Amino acid sequence: MGVRVRIEFRGRSTETIPLVNTGFEGDVPEVLVPLHIAGRLGVWPRLPEGALIETYRSASGLMRVYRVAGARVWLVEELGRAGPVDSYLVISEYTMSRSLTTS
Repeated sequence: MGVRVRIEFRGRSTETIPLVNTGFEGDVPEVLVPLHIAGRLGVWPRLPEGALIETYRSASGLMRVYRVAGARVWLVEELGRAGPVDSYLVISEYTMSRSLTTS
């Protein structure tokens, strides 16, 4: 079994397989999610009050994200759950493809 996380925001939750060890560092806990995960959590397309629009620097350049306080994140393990960790939910309009195509 791979690493899984459970993300909860205002009464809604979802479990997903995260991309880990990306070299990302921040001052506070954040979980960066694509639009489809934000939609499952009821945060997209209508952002909650208090959402901030910010610019983050990535390996691909600058990207606009939406940052919302109030998420909780658990590490899901075979023997139970570790957490929760209070976190910011950071929503990205940019997602990476899950598969590579070759010509």
